[in-house]
Amino acid sequence: MWISDIHLGYKDCKADYLLDFLNSVESDTLYLVGDIIDLWSMKRQFYWHPSHYQVLSCIQQKAANDTRVIYIPGNHDETFRNYINQTLFGIEIHQQFIHTTKAKKQNVDGIICGHIHHPKIKVDDGIMYCNDGGWIESCTALVEQQDGKIELLHRSDTQTVLDSADITKLNISTDTKPKKSAA
Repeated sequence: MWISDIHLGYKDCKADYLLDFLNSVESDTLYLVGDIIDLWSMKRQFYWHPSHYQVLSCIQQKAANDTRVIYIPGNHDETFRNYINQTLFGIEIHQQFIHTTKAKKQNVDGIICGHIHHPKIKVDDGIMYCNDGGWIESCTALVEQQDGKIELLHRSDTQTVLDSADITKLNISTDTKPKKSAA
């Protein structure tokens, strides 16, 4: 599951919807793809609603209960880049970037990202591009189902599948060594 642009610490953060979403889904791995905590906003005016703490607590609980949580800091939480390749509170902090045009050269099947704030799943020239859209604006997340299908979910009062792609139907090499994907 991939979620980005939560912006905890910003008054318009959709923490209640996110907490409801996180409590309703399970995943082997949770990727937090940047701008989880909005340090920029907090520098201007400190704001921290109790629901923001509850989201962090929920994520930490998931990490403690066998969900691998990988955090890739963005621009609003770039201070956490100082902790790349470390684990804090059970959450792994990583940095990885592969430009879309370099995907084939990097031997990846697809690219998953956030930050652009436009949720989308598309396949272009055999490379799958998935953007989770950013929680703060669209309350969307990407999830991979057991059958390999990646779905773009929208959460507000109800959960809706906006788009999906079956990665098992891509023209992917059948080598015994699996390709990587970039987050």
